[in-house]
Amino acid sequence: MKNTKINRAKEKVKKLKNWYFFIAISTVGSIVMLWFSFKMQDYGAPEFVSWIYRLIPVVWLILIVLQGLGIRTSLPWPFKSWEERQIRKFIKEEDIPSQKYR
Repeated sequence: MKNTKINRAKEKVKKLKNWYFFIAISTVGSIVMLWFSFKMQDYGAPEFVSWIYRLIPVVWLILIVLQGLGIRTSLPWPFKSWEERQIRKFIKEEDIPSQKYR
């Protein structure tokens, strides 16, 4: 039981570290995208192209919030149950390897 608690804690720390890294990369990327969109508009690019580049930071923000909620509150994500089913399936297959080839 203690080992599983340690593993869960390590997994949560790893997810949190990845989330902080994603925040840093998204912040830098957002600044670059916004700067680029304004420069494109200055050089006469169509306005809808500039708005596409302004939309990307908004999408990143939404992803950051969703990922943060998933880490902090352990929201069920669509693939969480799928991953658990696959893990159980592979464990079951390892328990009976000889019956698979009969």
